[in-house]
Amino acid sequence: MRFRRAIFLIILLASFSGFAQFADRLVIDDNTGSVTMSIAADLDGDQDQDIVAISYTVGHFGWYENLDGNGTFGEPNLIAPLSGGRHVISCDIDGDDDLDLVAASFDPDSILWYENTDGLGSFSGGNLVTDQLDLTQQVRAADLDGDNDLDLVSTSRDDDKLAWYENLDGQGNFGPQILISPSTPSTIGVALADLDGDDDIDVVATANGDKRVYWYENLDGLGNFGDAIIVAEVPEFTGYQHVEVADFDGDLDMDILTVEFGGNTIAWHENIDGQGNFGDKNIISDSFLLPRMGYPADLDRDGDMDVLTCSVETPSSIVGWFENTDGLGTFGSLNIISEEVEQSPRSVFGVDLDGDSDNDVLTSSIQQQTVSWYENLHTLGNDDFQSDDLFIHPNPVYDLLLITSPMEVAQAAIYDLGGRLIDEPEVVENQIDVSFLSSGVYLLKVEVEGNIITKKIIKY
Repeated sequence: MRFRRAIFLIILLASFSGFAQFADRLVIDDNTGSVTMSIAADLDGDQDQDIVAISYTVGHFGWYENLDGNGTFGEPNLIAPLSGGRHVISCDIDGDDDLDLVAASFDPDSILWYENTDGLGSFSGGNLVTDQLDLTQQVRAADLDGDNDLDLVSTSRDDDKLAWYENLDGQGNFGPQILISPSTPSTIGVALADLDGDDDIDVVATANGDKRVYWYENLDGLGNFGDAIIVAEVPEFTGYQHVEVADFDGDLDMDILTVEFGGNTIAWHENIDGQGNFGDKNIISDSFLLPRMGYPADLDRDGDMDVLTCSVETPSSIVGWFENTDGLGTFGSLNIISEEVEQSPRSVFGVDLDGDSDNDVLTSSIQQQTVSWYENLHTLGNDDFQSDDLFIHPNPVYDLLLITSPMEVAQAAIYDLGGRLIDEPEVVENQIDVSFLSSGVYLLKVEVEGNIITKKIIKY
């Protein structure tokens, strides 16, 4: 099976060519307050990506509707008055098949979630998850205890807490704070993934108190975590700003991406055996001044993970990306998206905002108080192959997806819109069972007589 996956990956990579180029900046809002983060999510259920922006200025926690699915955005819709907004995610907290929002705030220190009450982007007031934090940093969501609902993980810097909160009933009633680690010094970044291949969710966190990145094994799939395992560490003069997880070398396990603030280094660490044993630092760049964030996304549509980044060095702030040149984690030099900039860009995000099946770039800036996006102008290369004779139905789909084609369908793979591999489902009599997918939009790639055909599917 491993061999077949490798062959499929090689075919997939060989079937895509071209280079991502980006249009000029399109400003969504230039009066957001000191925006700390912007993300994309389908909040109104119309199968396109809307924008959420959070800031530490009171009253600037809102969302912008993608009016036409082509990246034309409406006026801000206030979600709730919120002071000290630091981090935001979208996920289905209460199990009603629409996207809610979870926010981390440091004034006052708290984690709150906001219910999407009608699936159309009308939100309730904040539901408190916890206020037992000191200088709240980030929040992430995953099923940590194997009960098929989303729990939450938080980091907070001044009390050294890395903690999680059980979704007790699948409807957003959360239990008390549970410490993953009794002391992760000056915790900032956190990411969640199955690092050791045992089908439960482990935790990665940065600790700036001792300048290390750790991971914590979910020992039993129920949210009981082991001792801290060191992934990497840096000298005293620097520290870790951000951490993400993605498969950078195409071996179907999760590697770790780190951003060193002060050390000017963006790097990835290989999951050597798929069991959470990580290799030395693979430097993507060590000359990009004051990188703020690294975000994995397939920007050139070649089936592997590239890296988006932004710099807060002024007056020469930059938004750019590094190409994964071989799908094995060898990265090219910096490709500049914008130098206009976005003074002090705080976040960067890869997502298809205009419905053309490539990843555009969403950014936010504290000093300019803007939320903006850049269209990916990627043009398909000569080797790209699409077939009008291949149909998928029903679409949207609940469970079984039927592929109608005069040619034999050999293999299939499902990716999210960020380019991350979700699964390689078995094709049985030209049917694929997608019942395991959460509601949302995905990319289906199928191999037909040595060619890769890509279709967008919508899962109810």
